[in-house]
Amino acid sequence: MAIRILAFGSRGDVQSYIALGFGLQQAGFDVLIATALNFKSFVESYGLPCLTTKVDLQQVATRSRGGHNAKWEFLKMMLEDTLRLSEGG
Repeated sequence: MAIRILAFGSRGDVQSYIALGFGLQQAGFDVLIATALNFKSFVESYGLPCLTTKVDLQQVATRSRGGHNAKWEFLKMMLEDTLRLSEGG
């Protein structure tokens, strides 16, 4: 069974999904984690395949200091990429 995990948020949020994905992988599931560009190497360091958005969430947050613009950029990214990432492509 193929399981696609969409893991967006802070490093701590993504880390929780890595633990879940790792456990599922150890149980024999085909697991793929989809996350922001800046967490790709973090996910892959645990032996999990990773798809990414084109958005680096740390840059978005830094550029707008976590304000209104960061929220809109994040929502736009989610709308554009959620379907593609959940399908594994």
